[in-house]
Amino acid sequence: MTCGSEKVSCQSLVPQRTRNLQITIPASVPPSRRSIAPRSRGRGTFAPYSPLASAVAPARLRTVDGLRAFALALVLFNHASNTTGFPPWLAPLTHDPHLGFAGHGVKLFFVISGFLVTSMLLRELERTGAIDGRRFLLRRARRILPPYFAFVLILGVLRLAGFFQFDTRHFLAALTFTGGAGGELGHLWSMAVQEQFYLAWPLILIVGGRSIAVYGALAAVILLPIARVALATLSPETTSVYLTYGASIDTLALGCLLALGRERLAGNRWFNRIVESPWSIPLLYVVAGASLIIGWRPSILLRTPLVSLALVLLLERCLRHPDRGVARLLNTRWVVYLGSASFSIYLWQQPFLDLFSSPSSASFPTNLLVGIAAGLISWRLLEQPLAVRRARARVLAVEDSGDRVDFGRLTVDSDARASIGRGRRAIAGAGSHPSGVLTMPRPRETSDVRLAGARG
Repeated sequence: MTCGSEKVSCQSLVPQRTRNLQITIPASVPPSRRSIAPRSRGRGTFAPYSPLASAVAPARLRTVDGLRAFALALVLFNHASNTTGFPPWLAPLTHDPHLGFAGHGVKLFFVISGFLVTSMLLRELERTGAIDGRRFLLRRARRILPPYFAFVLILGVLRLAGFFQFDTRHFLAALTFTGGAGGELGHLWSMAVQEQFYLAWPLILIVGGRSIAVYGALAAVILLPIARVALATLSPETTSVYLTYGASIDTLALGCLLALGRERLAGNRWFNRIVESPWSIPLLYVVAGASLIIGWRPSILLRTPLVSLALVLLLERCLRHPDRGVARLLNTRWVVYLGSASFSIYLWQQPFLDLFSSPSSASFPTNLLVGIAAGLISWRLLEQPLAVRRARARVLAVEDSGDRVDFGRLTVDSDARASIGRGRRAIAGAGSHPSGVLTMPRPRETSDVRLAGARG
């Protein structure tokens, strides 16, 4: 379920011949450690993705990382509340049947993922007239699978050494993304849902187009809550209906619908009023909690959709106003930093925050700190270097490409290729420059550089 001292800043790539492309690199940074990270907050920011780069990314991307950090905090708090040493007076914040926020962190991750993935696919469809499903899956695999399989295999080795006790079937379920994992691997059910979403959703857009995708997402939003009620009625022994494989697709679908209809909704007066109202999100949350008063079936039917809708409004409001209210807090440096590493931290927190985990570090607050530290180590040693390598590969591909190159955050046409090539060579040789600041002339012709996506 997805940023250092190296920084390269580019002025907005706009059609003004008098502007120069300025690259700032500390003289102390060796050439082998250099990568590209944006400073400009405009639309034309040249910034192949690097995990730490999101700390200075455009406000929209910073906000997404900030929301990821918020979702991660909800997950960590919820899991820690079940462990030894957690303050009992804080436990009701997660376990209260009416207003507890248990599970809301994963819901927010799903909403963000549905929105970002759909936005990327729609931009590719608009830009090229088609969606390259193979290329999309390869991008997802390169980002997600290395840290994921490293985590699963390391825990498998530790289980053989006697540190963990999860079943072999849980290990196999985690390896195959088939759900059903438990114990220290129990949180990977959400990764199984995400991977199946990555397989199915692009196919729906490719085969059915935008209109079929809208109808499919709406059907999921309407039918899945009904299916959860039926499951809870027919199988009352089910411990968590939402965690049952496939029963949480409607949360992803709401994020997809926001991306599919955002342009049209932006002109809707009622939608804008709801988004801008400070009471809409709290009201949805209170109504979701109060649904249990009516009965457990209405609660299962209404609570998840209402909470997910509140999270969709939170995402939309933060994207619209990244410098206001909660979004301003989410855009602070350390929140964005943690959000950039949220995937690795999410993977590694479970062995230390699981209720049945056996290590001595499984007592609060040591378990929380150790889990975060393990995730940051994985992010720093594995996820970040791979992201930087992917970014450098995309830069190297510019000189040999056709008319357009997709860098994940922007698209560069052939008019900008020569300037970018000179920039790459300037970066490689910047170590001998005493000030670490180089200036390159802008290309004479207008360059079409625009945002083309965000990491999902």
